[in-house]
Amino acid sequence: TPQSTTPQSTTPQPLTQQPAASKPRTSLDEQRLNLGGPALNNLAEREQVVLANKAMKAQQHASQRVGPGDYQAALTSAAPSPAAKPASGKPGAGTTPRKRSVFDDDLPELAELTHSNRRQVDAETLLSSYAAEESPAKPRTGKSATPSASPQRTPATRPTAASTAHRPPPSNHPPTKPRRNGAAQGGPPPLLAAGKKQGAPEYRITCKTCGTPQYVALSAKGMRIKCPDCFSQFKVPPPPEGWKPPQASVKPSAAAGMSFAEAEELHQAQMQAKRRARTSRLLEQAEQEVAGSELDRRYDDDFDTATFVQRTFGFFKDPVAMAHVFGFAIIFAGVFALGQFGANSTANDHFSRGSLLLAVIGAPMAALLFALPMLSCGMALLESVANRQRRVADWPGFNLFENAGDMVAISAALLGSMIPGYMLGSWLGGEAEGAGRIQIAGMMLSSFALFPVFLLSMLDNGSIFAPLSQSIVRSLTEAAEAWAGYYLKTAVAFSFVMLLWLLLLGKSEGLASIAGLLLPLLVFFTCQQIGALADDIGEHLSFEIALPEEAEGEPPAS
Repeated sequence: TPQSTTPQSTTPQPLTQQPAASKPRTSLDEQRLNLGGPALNNLAEREQVVLANKAMKAQQHASQRVGPGDYQAALTSAAPSPAAKPASGKPGAGTTPRKRSVFDDDLPELAELTHSNRRQVDAETLLSSYAAEESPAKPRTGKSATPSASPQRTPATRPTAASTAHRPPPSNHPPTKPRRNGAAQGGPPPLLAAGKKQGAPEYRITCKTCGTPQYVALSAKGMRIKCPDCFSQFKVPPPPEGWKPPQASVKPSAAAGMSFAEAEELHQAQMQAKRRARTSRLLEQAEQEVAGSELDRRYDDDFDTATFVQRTFGFFKDPVAMAHVFGFAIIFAGVFALGQFGANSTANDHFSRGSLLLAVIGAPMAALLFALPMLSCGMALLESVANRQRRVADWPGFNLFENAGDMVAISAALLGSMIPGYMLGSWLGGEAEGAGRIQIAGMMLSSFALFPVFLLSMLDNGSIFAPLSQSIVRSLTEAAEAWAGYYLKTAVAFSFVMLLWLLLLGKSEGLASIAGLLLPLLVFFTCQQIGALADDIGEHLSFEIALPEEAEGEPPAS
């Protein structure tokens, strides 16, 4: 390249890259092209220009280094100053010329970015602002409680050197007083501060832009809020037509005004009461299931004919019992025949009068003499059946002194049950021709109804002067099936015997003797049924019928 004669500029310019044969390239600054600068062929001059460029680079780097706290100086030195730029485009006095590139003319002018002056607020400060919105404090004396007018946002402009010189340095610390809400700063309130309070009624609204549903408090009606999805601002509409705020029902607490120990004790008592109620309910349900299953088993199973026959006609299978029945039947057949002879005698001779006197006096005496042992044997049969024994092990017979208690009890019960029927029959029959038959029917009906009640009540109370017992009367309703079974079976027997007596008595002595044969059968059958009844209602009785000593080893009746 020929040497140029143009005067050199005082400002060093980058050199055009030239191959140097004597010294290698030591820096990238030697490779820069400057098409507008003069060509330097002299190696010494070129080295001076390179050294000047290096010094200028070092000065620029030194000016850009700032201390850790000198942010304002760095911003001031780094910020461009459009006002200092001359209109001609040439660098002014005291300013460093900007290096240009070969591509600067091809690139458009780009606007510089505007730096926002918004301060960073951490999460704790944001939450404290929401808490301050929920429970606003009273304003201090001497300060205005109304929020100040928010400054209007000015369009972004490029900062100048004068504006940056008076700008305060940025602070990394959160503000000492958090902002109350967006309304105090000129914008809409945040979504969380839109009038929501604990227990406040809310209703549903939708964003007009994106349709996002949300719930707002009733107190937020007419306020401007932001949508949480599209961030568009809109005014909260009023509640829809027909909307009614829910009525908050607050139940009075039983533990209000109590200490912790008392409240805990009350809670434990309530839990115990609930457990007891649940336990009792489960027990009742289980009892009903057991009762239902037992009832189903009774109706589903086959009828136990053998047990029914044993409990109803068991004394017929006992030879000793049948011997007692046959003996007492012969005795009472004679007693009935003797009584009928005295009633039918109308002779006026001495023999006939003597026979009548014997019949009138002897028949009742014989009846009383043999009726007591018969009733004592019936009591033994009753005890055997009540303990589910197949036969009576110890018959009392005519041993009146050892079994006086049983004889007195059963005799008193029988006489007490016959007296109401006799009085009713005497009142109904009067002096009529069939008054005797009416009296017999009344005594049989009253003994049929009252004899088991009086006998079991006397045994339950332990006294012949207490013919009624509360447990026996209560068992009439609680064990109605057992009582119904007794009355059904004995009603058949009493009806059959009473019908035959009404047909046989009052005629001949032979027919009266047949009527006397039925009396021991009726007594033993009735005692058999009372024993079965005592077994069925045993849980309602306060006494226990003792087992005979000789029958303890015998198996019970199935």
